[in-house]
Amino acid sequence: MVRRISDGREALLARVDNPYVRAMTSRGTVTAYLSGGALGWSGPGIWGRVASIVGPADEAGALLSAVRDAGWVDDVAWYHLPPGTPTPVPVADVFDWKFKWSTAPPAPGDGPDVDLLTENDHPEVNRILDAALPDSAARPGSRNVRAWYGIHRDGRLIACAADQSRTGAEVGFFGGVAVDPAYQGRGLGTALTLALAARLHAEFGPVALAVMGDNPRAIGLYDRLGFAATVPRLTVRLTPEAPA
Repeated sequence: MVRRISDGREALLARVDNPYVRAMTSRGTVTAYLSGGALGWSGPGIWGRVASIVGPADEAGALLSAVRDAGWVDDVAWYHLPPGTPTPVPVADVFDWKFKWSTAPPAPGDGPDVDLLTENDHPEVNRILDAALPDSAARPGSRNVRAWYGIHRDGRLIACAADQSRTGAEVGFFGGVAVDPAYQGRGLGTALTLALAARLHAEFGPVALAVMGDNPRAIGLYDRLGFAATVPRLTVRLTPEAPA
């Protein structure tokens, strides 16, 4: 049996409080739902209203079906679910990723200078992302990016990363960490991660990042740098209606 348990963010955080929940509930009204061991909530997101569910995959699936049947999430465009969650209708789009975080300040690094980028750098950011991270949800001009940072060599941008922190989220958030393929394997991803994490830790405290699930090299890097706490996510857009 599904219950609507709150219409406010603080009530939700009183039940489960971690950087993932705080980062994903930073704006607007939040409505939460509880069914067995699964907890879900819906609220405004970058690309429309979104819903998140945490808990065992089978119980998350039962909660998802129940709130859809009740008409409580009719306006939801995207769902962030545990991997393996059964869905009541087929999915139209799917992204497998991991939310990882650290609450400790990063160890200081001795890497190259990391610069705040300008709009003049955006074509080069896109070039690097196209070559090294084509599925990145962070792109120049995206509403979910506050600023871009990068590393230059001989006047050329060779690595980039996006500050995706949300106002009021209480959690720093970054992604889109990419290195020009010609310069990979030289510690530039590490240097970018440490520099941006230090900036965001000073502003927010906890710092989180997103990494695609099919990128084991990046996942291993972030684990080594202290971003070991992980919430695996499957983000889906459901088809408008079940097949006949």
